[in-house]
Amino acid sequence: GQGSECAVPSQIHRSSRVSTASVPSPPSNQLSFALSLHALIPAEKGFNAIEYEAAVNSWIRRIRITNADAAIKIYSSSFNTVSDVQITQSRPRSGSKWVGRKDNMIADKDGHIGIALHWASFDNLVEKFNITG
Repeated sequence: GQGSECAVPSQIHRSSRVSTASVPSPPSNQLSFALSLHALIPAEKGFNAIEYEAAVNSWIRRIRITNADAAIKIYSSSFNTVSDVQITQSRPRSGSKWVGRKDNMIADKDGHIGIALHWASFDNLVEKFNITG
């Protein structure tokens, strides 16, 4: 019999929206931010630890995140693992006034977002986590 030939494209196309970056993990596997009081979302300082968008077959593991406004956010991603994560704060923020509010509302929680799987994220595994702040 005859062998089949595989057509090789003359060009490989890449989406202009795809970017890759190699970011080394912190040596101690910790991400820490300065403690700040609660602010309204547009006024947050942006102490956001990890955000994935359009990630596939990746992982976030063995990490401690301290004082983040948003610790882990995953958008439009599939087949990723979040494992062995601790989210905490250096001291409680609850009981303090929300920065930027005129009604003197007191914050009743310490954090804003712990681990969030947003739109079009599916078949992701989140396991072994401890959120204390």
